[in-house]
Amino acid sequence: MTSQKILSPFELRFEIEKDESYLKELKVCLQRKRNYLQVLEDKCPHSWEEPVYDPIITEGYTCQGDPPGTMGIDWRGPYHVPRKEQKRWKRTCRTCGKTEYTLLEKLSGTVPVF
Repeated sequence: MTSQKILSPFELRFEIEKDESYLKELKVCLQRKRNYLQVLEDKCPHSWEEPVYDPIITEGYTCQGDPPGTMGIDWRGPYHVPRKEQKRWKRTCRTCGKTEYTLLEKLSGTVPVF
């Protein structure tokens, strides 16, 4: 809706149906593009670069807890949530640029198994 005027219930219903129809068309178009991209990636003879360690890091933080003066039986004091690191490796195709990630802990020596 581009204008700020007040719409009647009939006009509002028409705008909603028009937008929903447009959204469905966009979803179909997006799926077609994804399928086409998959076909192109499947045709690539992939020349992979060496895997690179690329962890997912969630920084630690301290939660302040409940404010003073609100102490009841369910009161929570301050507590610390530690830093978390999830091991992950990635590799990129030199030809098409496709990037793959693995979260597996399986290693063949020092190289992850994709």
